[in-house]
Amino acid sequence: MNARKLSAGFRGLYGASVFGFLQEYRLKQAYELISTGDMSVSQAAFHVAYGPTHFATIFRKRFGISSNCLR
Repeated sequence: MNARKLSAGFRGLYGASVFGFLQEYRLKQAYELISTGDMSVSQAAFHVAYGPTHFATIFRKRFGISSNCLR
């Protein structure tokens, strides 16, 4: 199977690209870690493999609130 067919099949099954699916998964993990108080915002960002600045941007874009509001 080539990459194009695999990507199209993944999108058909999960409704998102591989990148989009992984990003959503990572952001949900970070949201959970921050909201339960298990980690600070910067710790959660590093835990899900984002730098703090980029994380703050994509978190706000995805959830509509600042990641700092969860603390």
